Amino acid sequence: MSYNRLEQLLGVDTSDRKLHQIVYGDALPPCHSRAGGTFPTDQEIRPLFMDPFTDGSLHTPDRLCLEVYVLHMALRKIVLPHGYNRESLTSLQQWLLLSIWRGEQFDFLHFFLSKIEDVIADAINTRWQHAYPQIINYLLRSINSKRNGPLYNESTCEVMTYMPTSLDDRHRG
Repeated sequence: MSYNRLEQLLGVDTSDRKLHQIVYGDALPPCHSRAGGTFPTDQEIRPLFMDPFTDGSLHTPDRLCLEVYVLHMALRKIVLPHGYNRESLTSLQQWLLLSIWRGEQFDFLHFFLSKIEDVIADAINTRWQHAYPQIINYLLRSINSKRNGPLYNESTCEVMTYMPTSLDDRHRG
């Protein structure tokens, strides 16, 4: 399936702004998690965190302002693979949050495909599984059944009902 076809199926536009290139430059996928990446400056990232936020403050999820924390948790469920770093914010997570917060367009498809490459490259060591099942399932169901056979279109899809945890649940993050 071509990049243009994926772009069309997902209903996203390409952009010259590619977050993986901002963060990792030309590093190949197996190097992404080890490279660390380029972080936004404290000045750039300051609006996402609670006051007081000074140069050198911790960039951890518990320091995010409430709106950004909710956005971060939604992104962890939707576009960041399960099992992904929970204690800190990686450089890529910070750029992703900052881009969305500022309303800056970026190439989501490039982000999506690069994250899949990262997961595949790191899967043996990190035990990540089922990266982007909802998006991959949607793409498979969008394939023209006459051209590619009825295999994916005949499969059943069960969408679970979201049940938020109760406030007194001790497992609640």
